[in-house]
Amino acid sequence: MVLAARAVVSALLALAVLGCGAKTVRRTVSDDGGIQIILRGQTQGGKPIDRGFQHPATISGVRLAHLLSRIDIRTEEENKNDRTPAIPGELLYDVGDGLSKGLAQADSSQEIVVMAKRRARHLGVFTEDYLTSFVAFVREDRLYIYLSRVDWLIPKNPNEPVTEPKIDKPVMKFHVLPSEAMQSVGPQAIAADWRDPIFRQPTAVRVTATGKVVRRTILMESAPDKPAAGTPEAQEDNVVGGNLSPETLRKLADLEEARRRGELTEGEYSARKRSILLADPSASPAAPPPPTPDPSPGH
Repeated sequence: MVLAARAVVSALLALAVLGCGAKTVRRTVSDDGGIQIILRGQTQGGKPIDRGFQHPATISGVRLAHLLSRIDIRTEEENKNDRTPAIPGELLYDVGDGLSKGLAQADSSQEIVVMAKRRARHLGVFTEDYLTSFVAFVREDRLYIYLSRVDWLIPKNPNEPVTEPKIDKPVMKFHVLPSEAMQSVGPQAIAADWRDPIFRQPTAVRVTATGKVVRRTILMESAPDKPAAGTPEAQEDNVVGGNLSPETLRKLADLEEARRRGELTEGEYSARKRSILLADPSASPAAPPPPTPDPSPGH
């Protein structure tokens, strides 16, 4: 009898401990047109667990679409010069709008789960659905994107469930290729300086007259727009290289070699070159050309 009572008490204590554990909670922000946006967090004792996210965050859908368009991946089957968009072009702006809504409604305990489907028709009859999914959040003024599935063929078997993306839980074999104003924070994740001016314009895609979003025909990556005068980017073009230190010259040579091997995008190359040049105290801005004298009156 005593043993039975102890067993009951132990079971109740175990249930109490389980009840105090973290519980995952979800709230669907939108589920329209194949784009599902979910806010996901954890609670303990009925209270949200603060994860330090800078939410709510206000970022326009267009800016987010431009940012997402500059993320590429490379699979194991592709050669070193191949690049595949992380987000299919036809989904870009809808995903950007959905992510914008999620960031605006999330709190500091919630990450944004994005699951975007597209449908492709084959032979005019058969259709197949493809899934792209990732997790996003803002922390320390940077937007973090953890990719999960990229244009993955969804099984038609209903017994094969489509799972939500999770941070650092890879389900596909690829690695991310970040571009300018973003850095890799893992094999399949990037952190982007989302306020960077490069995300104002669609530098990696263009919209046709019919409204179709297509990828630009480019080598590696579109060259960024010419920087405005007076910016750090513009100063790079005016650095005199004749008096650079041996260490800087070595770093530049290594950078050029990495570029030739296809290990860098043009954006990464430009950013690293600028950083190397501006860090060298022996590099000095070139003197501006002397002004052209105005012709004397009467000549």
